[in-house]
Amino acid sequence: MNSEPKRLPPEAVLGGSLSALLRSSRTESFGPYFADRVMRRLSRVPEVSGADALYDSLRWIFVRTSAFGLAAAIILCLINVLAFQDLEVATSFIDTLFGLPSATVSDALSYGAL
Repeated sequence: MNSEPKRLPPEAVLGGSLSALLRSSRTESFGPYFADRVMRRLSRVPEVSGADALYDSLRWIFVRTSAFGLAAAIILCLINVLAFQDLEVATSFIDTLFGLPSATVSDALSYGAL
């Protein structure tokens, strides 16, 4: 005896002949002159030059990254103020803010000899 189950053809599973189902199906269409309408709409879009596109993209990037850059600068300045304030290496607030060591006359003369 054959132990394999009998397989039904795909037409029987679908409930009818496959070719009849394909014949009865309808192709979807976009209607007459669809391509012309699309091309007319695309022709109304203004042309953008390369310089304008570059300016717009750089402006878009700057708006999104400027807040992050400002926050990073403030954090770095605070780290410098906290680190160099205790060491008393800097003589002014600006030197402390940027983490600069105090400059003396002997330092200036030694850099001038290079």
